[in-house]
Amino acid sequence: MLSDDSKFINDHFLDYTKKNFLKYFEKDIILKNEEYSNDSAGMGFYRLTYEYLSYQIIFEYERLRFTIRIKYKDAVSNFFAQHKELLNSLTEENINKSIFILKSDLKNNNLSFFYITKKGEIKKIEF
Repeated sequence: MLSDDSKFINDHFLDYTKKNFLKYFEKDIILKNEEYSNDSAGMGFYRLTYEYLSYQIIFEYERLRFTIRIKYKDAVSNFFAQHKELLNSLTEENINKSIFILKSDLKNNNLSFFYITKKGEIKKIEF
């Protein structure tokens, strides 16, 4: 639950995001963690961490923009780096479209995942 100073956090978009994850991923996704903060110059911040199959999905919102990162074991995928056509400004349309495409990408194995070796090299995971 949000603290008393939650007035700075955009409850509407937080609820909308959570509903859309459930809409597209249904019972297969688990919300593992919610973090909130109002330390961003009054703009608010939240992070939702989900588990879906063997993936960890992190949705972060701060200052009217959002990001989506996906972790698979020790590797990471930056969703918007692979979808430059999508906008990450905080609107219902952008949230809905991004979550819909994310679900499709995960279902069809369309995302690239990378990890850093002990030598500092970036390697792509091959599925």
